[in-house]
Order: sequence, then structure tokens, then C-alpha cells
Amino acid sequence: MAAEVEGVIVAGAVHDPLRRETFWASDDQAWVDDSVLASAAEDPGRPGVLTSQPFQGLRSTGAELEELVEICRSFGIVRNPGSFALQVAHVAAGRASGAFELTGAAPWDIAGGIAVAQATGCTHLRLGQAPPGFGDWASHSYLITRDPARAAEIGPRLARLMAHGEVPEVFAKFMAI
Repeated sequence: MAAEVEGVIVAGAVHDPLRRETFWASDDQAWVDDSVLASAAEDPGRPGVLTSQPFQGLRSTGAELEELVEICRSFGIVRNPGSFALQVAHVAAGRASGAFELTGAAPWDIAGGIAVAQATGCTHLRLGQAPPGFGDWASHSYLITRDPARAAEIGPRLARLMAHGEVPEVFAKFMAI
């Protein structure tokens, strides 16, 4: 969950019931339970990308799937610890260096993770358009990294892959497409 004021996320939280820990943030500080999270500028985080790709709505050719695999391999390790909000919170905590979701994230489901990532200084790229009624942070597709240069390199590649995807029907009604 998160609080949005005039299109900007100002606080949020993500709870991991399996690990029994809660990630939470104000607009300038983030914690996991009672421990302050290091900023992305101070700590590059562990190698790895967190994702649930390929998403069923992505219709990729062989070459596009090869590019997706190459992007994943460039992070070193691919894992999926749970929901995308939890994946984003793990990046904010430095447990991985990046996370991405293509056409499968609902803004209301990941807003808490975005709050934690923003508070630690992670780079947050919205790879699709914002649904009506949400701020510029919102989309159905994201890339979150602890390294802005990495985001600048990988973001356009992921956006090109999305050009061949479909917005899942459940999100289509929220998108102006």
C-alpha cells in the first residue's frame, strides 16, 4: 500500500508474510522492520534481477526471447521472491540490483514497493503509460535498478520488447490505448 499526494507517492509499505518482515518508507527514508535501508548510491546491492518474465501477454519472436534472456543474464542471477511489490522492495533493500515487469503489474499492487525504492534512491523507469487517475510513477510495466546507468542501458531494450506485447485484458480498461 502507499499514499499518493498530488500524483506523487509520499509513503508506502510492503509486507512479506513468509519472511515476516515489513518494508516501509516515508518520502526520504526506508526501513525493513526497524533497520534503515542503505541508499542505492552507497550500496550497489547484490547481483541479480527479480522478475516473473516472460509474462504470458508478451508475444515474442525467437530473437526477442533471446534478447530477454541476455538482459536477464546481464544481471547474473534471476529470481522471483513473490509479488512485484516484494521484488521492488528487495531491490530497495539491496538484495538484488534490479527488477522488471513487462505488461503485468497493476499500479495499485506495487505502489508500496515504489515508495520504498524511491526512498532509497533507486532508479524507477515507467516503461508504459500511466493509467488515468494515477501520477507519473504509475504504469503496468516497470524497471527498477540501484544503478541509473544500468537503467538507461536496459530500459530502452525492455521497451522495444514490450512493443510486441499485449496489455492484459484485466489492465486494458485502465489504460488509454
